[in-house]
Amino acid sequence: MNRIVCKKGMYTYTMSETTISYEEFGEIVMFGITVFDKNKIFEVEDISPDYEFVHSLFVLIVGLGLHPEHFYDVVDDYINDHSPKVVTLKMPLKHPFTA
Repeated sequence: MNRIVCKKGMYTYTMSETTISYEEFGEIVMFGITVFDKNKIFEVEDISPDYEFVHSLFVLIVGLGLHPEHFYDVVDDYINDHSPKVVTLKMPLKHPFTA
């Protein structure tokens, strides 16, 4: 998958694919989303291994023109409200850092 990049207003949104090695699971391809402006980057690179799930969240975030300050809350709420109950991988959210 190529990185999907959308610019809306003063924010840039990307959806990406990353191979992450987890001690319990081995290597897994995970999809994530990044939102950034001129000063800060907000990223969760390991939202889910389910492309359609993450893409739906990405479309929602871009459609709303989501302000980066609300990014982590929206990702957390979306995962809690829409995750399939079959497999739950609880991954820590990364904190924003100044670019």
